[in-house]
Amino acid sequence: MAVNAYSLVHFPLVIGVIYMALGIEQVLDQLTHGPAERGAEMELAWIDTGAMFGGTALYLGARLAFLRMTAGESSQRQIIAVGLAILLIPAARKLPALAALGLLAAFLLALVAHEWLSPEARNPSRVHRRGT
Repeated sequence: MAVNAYSLVHFPLVIGVIYMALGIEQVLDQLTHGPAERGAEMELAWIDTGAMFGGTALYLGARLAFLRMTAGESSQRQIIAVGLAILLIPAARKLPALAALGLLAAFLLALVAHEWLSPEARNPSRVHRRGT
């Protein structure tokens, strides 16, 4: 089980993190080089926004797959988080670069807080397991 989970899901986990970091790097590059040349309110390109939020969605999806393969855990909120990360792409596209980065940070912070405060985190026996 561990070999399958590591070999099948490790690559998407790493690619998701790298893709998200690439998007954040583009935002920081635009913030450091863009305001003087193009104006501070310039929107992000689709590729940059897709990198930030798409990388996040890929990581969250791979994390969900890893948890299902190893622990048999399944949670609707994890599936919703992947979909929400994808749905935030058009909204973040219309925001200035710093606001889009803030939206990503707020989304991830809310996701961590929700998982930490959820009843499943306090009582692991309530998590839906494979075969139940």
